[in-house]
Amino acid sequence: MRKVVSVLLSAAMALSLCAGCSSSSSDTADTKAAEEKGADAADTEAGEAAEGVMPAVAKEDLKVGVIHIGNPADGSGYSYTHDQGIVAMQKAVGLEDDQIIRKNNVADDDQTAIETAMRECVEEGCQIIFATSWGYMDACEALAEEYPDVIFSHATGYKSNGVNFNNYFGRIYQSRYLTGIAAGLKTESNKIGEALGYLEQSGQWELVAAMVKEGEPNIIKKVGGKEETRKFLENLGFVTGGTVTVISQTGGNMIVNVKDSRVAIGKDMANKIMV
Repeated sequence: MRKVVSVLLSAAMALSLCAGCSSSSSDTADTKAAEEKGADAADTEAGEAAEGVMPAVAKEDLKVGVIHIGNPADGSGYSYTHDQGIVAMQKAVGLEDDQIIRKNNVADDDQTAIETAMRECVEEGCQIIFATSWGYMDACEALAEEYPDVIFSHATGYKSNGVNFNNYFGRIYQSRYLTGIAAGLKTESNKIGEALGYLEQSGQWELVAAMVKEGEPNIIKKVGGKEETRKFLENLGFVTGGTVTVISQTGGNMIVNVKDSRVAIGKDMANKIMV
């Protein structure tokens, strides 16, 4: 399809160039040569623009590998839910059942089993492999280098090579925000904990205002965000181990008391403060 688009774009560009050409016999050879050179350049540019990082694959030739830590057939849980996304993708793209290669019950702490499952997917013709658990990350990194024509897409990790190895993660901050509200309403000690996955997502901190009551002092457990953001907040007095008290809040924006000073901070900054 991309090659077809490339040819069509090239033809359109060539036709637009020729549309401005004179039909007079006084056209010089230099003018014609320039037009031909322009058309060739347009063809090359359009072809390069239409080509992606990886070569295009016809739908009927596409095979997708999926490495699961559990078994979707269990009917619930992480692997089942993740596989529902695979099923939706298969339907949307229009793939047959034999174009989806699943490797189930692959422990993510067994590197030999992980690599074996991924190599089997490659041998069965998969051009892309979805590795759905944290522990699969290093194997993806190593095999992506060994198999440059196969895309390795890793869930929950942070590594990538910018070509055939990437990572992805679901947007879950809304539900975590709600759990923060629930924790803030139930706490009797003003100490709120959270069980995180292997990798803490800096953009998914609960709002401090959603977790605590106005007027009550709370201990800052961690300040997240990029380095410049952390330094900015630290200069305002938001440091790990320090005390912060929410004075008032509106729509996530708030006025807090920190280091005996009142500070107004927006929702985005409040997202970075965990108490």
